[in-house]
Amino acid sequence: MIPDIRRRFNAEFTEAKYQNLLADLEATYQQEVVFRIAETPIFVPADFQRKMRDASEYIIDRILQPDFRAYSEGALQPQFTIPNETPQPHFICIDFAVCQNEQGELDPQLIELQGCASLLCFQHLLGLKYREHYYCPDNFRIYMAD
Repeated sequence: MIPDIRRRFNAEFTEAKYQNLLADLEATYQQEVVFRIAETPIFVPADFQRKMRDASEYIIDRILQPDFRAYSEGALQPQFTIPNETPQPHFICIDFAVCQNEQGELDPQLIELQGCASLLCFQHLLGLKYREHYYCPDNFRIYMAD
């Protein structure tokens, strides 16, 4: 998403580097990774990060409203509910799609919201391994932060 960084990444990418990334992930993870690993990280510009942050804060503000639990109570079928659930999740993971609006600008669109993010630790490992195996500017981080 940042053209200069994308061009450099693409110029330096090789299938061998990708295979080494996969082998390193499996060695560190200590088991076979049974789902597809993207060949590349994404390099998100600051304006799009701001849009994702704003959208995330809007979603979180809504979830924290006192009426949210009652509002969402019937959203899950009974077999998917968890006994002894806390009033709010301890953490959440928000997944966005990158979409283009009518003005041609990139906008985040909610794909999924998880209160039980099953791949959170693996995503952290993947971010670290991308940095080890591929070009990534020193001032770029795995996570958004102020």
